[in-house]
Amino acid sequence: MSTSSSSQGVYELSHEATGLAVTAGNLLTRIKLPSSEGEGQSTIYPKEALEELIPKMRAVAEAAKLPRAKSSILESRITAAHFHKSTVLTVEQDEMIDIIPVHCKDGTEHKIGDDRVDLGWYFHTKKEIPVEPDFHAILIVSRLKPTG
Repeated sequence: MSTSSSSQGVYELSHEATGLAVTAGNLLTRIKLPSSEGEGQSTIYPKEALEELIPKMRAVAEAAKLPRAKSSILESRITAAHFHKSTVLTVEQDEMIDIIPVHCKDGTEHKIGDDRVDLGWYFHTKKEIPVEPDFHAILIVSRLKPTG
């Protein structure tokens, strides 16, 4: 399943990171959102809903040992999303996103770009990418130093 290009790729997580991701996914699916949220194509969880989960999400990100050019990253933020309908994940200029699936709904075909979503893998992209539901993921959004 490992594929890559300069702007995106699919990479395997360590066993430790996969275990932490599954734990985070189980906790994430228990967070109740107000009924007005979650009606669109994806739900980005509000920061206050993630307060207890953020340390576990950071542990997943650290255990994943994402290959990053630290010198080119100005800042990173971590959040979580539930992709419950087909959508296109947009990436701003001078940003990159690492998508770590943490919970996949049974009976649906989950995809990021052309790749099937499986626990134990993460997706790296610097450009917009189509997402097929239904799964929860940790998103690490990094702002990069402008090029050029």
